[in-house]
Amino acid sequence: MEKGERICRLREIEVLCYRFCYALLGSEAGAHQAAKEALLRIWEDERFFASCEKREREQLVRRHASSVCLTLFRSELAPIGV
Repeated sequence: MEKGERICRLREIEVLCYRFCYALLGSEAGAHQAAKEALLRIWEDERFFASCEKREREQLVRRHASSVCLTLFRSELAPIGV
């Protein structure tokens, strides 16, 4: 898949990704940061672009977004100086 097509495919799920991150984190700033990282991970995941099924692509979005949100949440809970 060419770069332009990949960008279009990412734009199709950008809002879904942000909304999912916002629902998990409850913060606009956190959701923005998490969605940005999740979209970068999705960009590198060939499974997302190889899949023809919308349901499978959305499942990958949720998987990547959940992972990023969990990492971000854990980093905010880590004690300072550790």
